[in-house]
Amino acid sequence: MSTNPFGDQKPGPPAPQFGAPPGGASPELLSQANSAFNLAIAGCVVGFCCCNIAGVIMGVMAMNNAGSVIAMAPMGSEAHSKASSAKTIGIVAIVLSVINLVIGGASVVMQNMGN
Repeated sequence: MSTNPFGDQKPGPPAPQFGAPPGGASPELLSQANSAFNLAIAGCVVGFCCCNIAGVIMGVMAMNNAGSVIAMAPMGSEAHSKASSAKTIGIVAIVLSVINLVIGGASVVMQNMGN
């Protein structure tokens, strides 16, 4: 009789792990997420400060890039988190650009009405 109460057991395969792998997403996905994040931030700055159309374009590009990373990156990974933030900031870039466009257009109309 063995001292093990369940008898002699051979070690089996490791139990499956759920969620993100220990290392997170691949470095390529993290790089794409960082690029989308940087593009979204630049879209906010450009759209609010100078060129409205470029801000809208950069915001849309950031959202598209972030969406592709979100689709591929495992939930809970750094790449997924950063891409989610990039998508949100891309929306903010579009909104800021449109607000700046409307304010700029309104100021031109107001100046022309005074003449």
